[in-house]
Amino acid sequence: MKQISPNLYIKEGHISNIDFTNITSKLARELGFGALSTFEGIVRDDKLAGENLDSPKVEALKFQIYEPLFIKWMSEWQEKAKEKGVILALAHSYGVVKVGETSYIASVMSKHRRAVLDLFASFVDDFKANAPIWKFDVVDGKEIYALERSTALKHSGLLK
Repeated sequence: MKQISPNLYIKEGHISNIDFTNITSKLARELGFGALSTFEGIVRDDKLAGENLDSPKVEALKFQIYEPLFIKWMSEWQEKAKEKGVILALAHSYGVVKVGETSYIASVMSKHRRAVLDLFASFVDDFKANAPIWKFDVVDGKEIYALERSTALKHSGLLK
């Protein structure tokens, strides 16, 4: 894993939950925190058209990350978290991640559980909606842009 800013990591291919958990668990213990919660995103075995039995199966996802905006997005969240006595850590894949593999892991830690639990859902929801990461479904070895699961960058004019 490559650290691109404080507590923000990227890695080509799937992420080892053991490696990331070791990093965040060590940090939480060093800081004397009593709460650490981790959310792991795993690539699902989906079909392109949902429940349509004739639809091809997604065999993997391919991710592209725009690092400068990803760092900015995470920094803004880290500031919000700091005000609440919380530390956020996140690791995300780029490139191809196969079905059943981990594409991202987020950890939230603090002295007390309530601060962790209060922040976690909004962090993960905002990540899914606004982090500058684009998904492509890999079907029969071909990449298909996952438009319905991607968010346009404001003022970019690239996605509609």
